[in-house]
Amino acid sequence: MTKEMKEVYWLRVIACLSVVLTHAVSRVITDFSLSGDIRVGYRTLQMLLLYGTPMFVLISTIVMTHAYQDKIPKGFLIKRVKYIFIPYIVMSLFYAGDKYYRFNWSLADLVTEFGYNLIGQWHGYFVLIIF
Repeated sequence: MTKEMKEVYWLRVIACLSVVLTHAVSRVITDFSLSGDIRVGYRTLQMLLLYGTPMFVLISTIVMTHAYQDKIPKGFLIKRVKYIFIPYIVMSLFYAGDKYYRFNWSLADLVTEFGYNLIGQWHGYFVLIIF
């Protein structure tokens, strides 16, 4: 049995294009004064494309289940913490710090925002799901 599943590449392409198109359609909706049926059409397209991020979670689960079907390798959790969770914490702090400086927030606001970011209350939430 081979460890590589070639079909996953196609799933990743589809998911990636869906995420990119979701962002593009969202930008059109917010930047242009759309009204009536055109706005409804773009919002419908946006909703149809929102499966992209959950699809990456599904792909990650499929790949990990396939690769580690016999047993989880030694040091697996440590690597997950090192390469996924620690960067997540750093980026959570970075985004909170960005808002702190841009909006002239107090230190209490910074700590609150950092806490929200840690529990997934920002656009990086999917990293916690994959972790």
